[in-house]
Amino acid sequence: CRRRSWIGLLIPVVVCRDSLFHVMTRPAPCVQNLVSEVFQLNRPLREVYITQSFRILVQKAILLVKFVKAERANAPFIAQSVVRRMKEDMGITSDEDFFILLALAE
Repeated sequence: CRRRSWIGLLIPVVVCRDSLFHVMTRPAPCVQNLVSEVFQLNRPLREVYITQSFRILVQKAILLVKFVKAERANAPFIAQSVVRRMKEDMGITSDEDFFILLALAE
């Protein structure tokens, strides 16, 4: 098992997987909120709302990359406490939301 990107520094590799994908056991709260809010809007506004929500996710992913680069300047690996602080600072409450941001950042 090799770490091919900086994301491997955030999530410790406990077991080598044959697959790149991770099975989610529950839906991500940010996706649930997005879907429920979209269906409350009028049809012409739905596409605009989804586009804006995606832009916000991309901005958070860029912020995540910058945070990791700043932390990597001090240490070769990122401690679990730093990851917790990063999630708290960014307002991420669930691991599923964090995985979505990691996928976008990748």
